[in-house]
Amino acid sequence: MFDSMREEKLKFEENRCIYENDDILVMHSIGHFPDGIKESIMAVYTLSNGKIVKTESGATPID
Repeated sequence: MFDSMREEKLKFEENRCIYENDDILVMHSIGHFPDGIKESIMAVYTLSNGKIVKTESGATPID
């Protein structure tokens, strides 16, 4: 994944923060993958002392 991002074959756009407080950060973006697939990606970050300590994510294909 990181190689694809470095080679600009994997791109994320429309990044936005859905919700944030001292304990949690919820982000949404659209991912464009090298094989032509486009997905809606939701990521939830658990925060502690202002730092990310846990990440959970999920993706749904977009036609």
